[in-house]
Amino acid sequence: MARKRQLLFLVFLFFLCFPADVSAEVWSSSFARAINDLRRIQQEVSSVYEKYDSAKFNLEVEKRMLDLCVGDCRREQEAVNRRGRDYNEGVRELKKALGDFESALHSFQSQCLKGKPSG
Repeated sequence: MARKRQLLFLVFLFFLCFPADVSAEVWSSSFARAINDLRRIQQEVSSVYEKYDSAKFNLEVEKRMLDLCVGDCRREQEAVNRRGRDYNEGVRELKKALGDFESALHSFQSQCLKGKPSG
């Protein structure tokens, strides 16, 4: 997961290097689409990460509640199980979103960086 965060940070820094409006003189429309796709997917990853982070937090809270439980803890165990499923779904969605992002980044690199005009 640390590798994915590093990748996201590097891509974020990468976007800071590009001006907000992409000049049509330098970049073709396919390059602009690739950049827009990266930005869109980056926003999707951010949204999915927020859901993942929330599910992780909720699971930790429910686990603490279960640890504090005395007596019949079935309800607390069911809550942990439900939050565990939510967390696992969040992990799957995050992995998919990061995979989509890496694919879009690879596409961007092949479309834009290899054919980048000089000057």
